Amino acid sequence: MIDLRSGEVAGFEALLRWLDPESGRIVLPRDFLPGIMDSDLILNTGSWVLENAIGQISAWHSMGLSAKVSINVAPRQLQDPYFPELLKSTLQRFPEVDPSGIELEILENAAISDFQQLQKTLLACREIGVRLSLDDFGTGYSSLSHLKNLPVDLIKIDQSFVNGMLEDRGSMEFVHSIVSMSKIFRKAVLAEGVESVMQGRTLRRMGCDLAQGYAISEPMPGENIPQWVENWSEGWLEVLH
Repeated sequence: MIDLRSGEVAGFEALLRWLDPESGRIVLPRDFLPGIMDSDLILNTGSWVLENAIGQISAWHSMGLSAKVSINVAPRQLQDPYFPELLKSTLQRFPEVDPSGIELEILENAAISDFQQLQKTLLACREIGVRLSLDDFGTGYSSLSHLKNLPVDLIKIDQSFVNGMLEDRGSMEFVHSIVSMSKIFRKAVLAEGVESVMQGRTLRRMGCDLAQGYAISEPMPGENIPQWVENWSEGWLEVLH
């Protein structure tokens, strides 16, 4: 993701992929996560993701790269009262990793299942020092109470609205309204799925803070990130003007 004001690299999102041992093909999350989302297996998977994402930050740190990473957290994890302790113990194994460089992403729909437990869990995570974001905003039961009462630092606009905003007036107005509301509630705002410079330019004019998508970079292995950052050109910002 990049900062639309400065053009600088602002961080990365940890993406989960599964290498099927039988077929040898890469399986995307949409093809296997729904089947385990309501089982205890998602807790084991979530712990593995957390461990490996923080471990990757540690590896980058040893190479001289300081990078922020956002990590998706499943609703079942947030309902687990021991999740903050899991986060804390994982960070203790990587003392060189600054907690403020980690952002936990929660799905908007997770915010309506058990609001009180969610608040308690998020506040405990915040005390540890990590940042929090509300993912896919606009796809669930969007509520101003989420923006006001959830202790999140960032609102992520779902890519379905970003992709269609240049052709559909309703999507354009919806994206603009989320950006405006985020400013009112003093939250940063990120647009997902940015696939063209024109989209980036429009978002920048709206006052959107951050953007991620194929117009910036396709997904890549963690070991390729340092070279990509070194070659990143802030000239992309000039195109946005």
